[in-house]
Amino acid sequence: MIVLVVLAVATTVTVNLQILSLVAGIAVPFLTRLVTTKLAPGWLQVLILTLLATVGGVVASLINSGGTFVLQPTLLALLVTWVTAFAAHYGFETAGTLPALGRATARFGLGPRPPKALGGPAGVAEQVVRVAAGHIAGPPDAIARIRVIPD
Repeated sequence: MIVLVVLAVATTVTVNLQILSLVAGIAVPFLTRLVTTKLAPGWLQVLILTLLATVGGVVASLINSGGTFVLQPTLLALLVTWVTAFAAHYGFETAGTLPALGRATARFGLGPRPPKALGGPAGVAEQVVRVAAGHIAGPPDAIARIRVIPD
């Protein structure tokens, strides 16, 4: 029988305030997309992004200072977190990362919910074809009222 003895050595890990702020700023856009729906208005997404970036900056500063509030490092952490959060949000948005997360969590969070599809994209296309062929009762301009919701 082999007995393993593990010696635990007490180590102190120190993390730079700017690194904590950068990590918080990168995480904030993903949390914002999880908290809001993909159809949430832009002002709501910016508000949530700003609030989460503020909380992230303050928490990063508190972690760095051992739980004490110091104004100058907190303001620095807020600035770094805000700039990183907004840059990451728009960078991930144009790269397609946040829209993919938005599709995965489309019906979850704050904001309006997208309408339920009739069986996915094929069901929507089938409904359009039926309306065009006159199989679904409704006014003649029914096709004009069908909206495609962009990702």
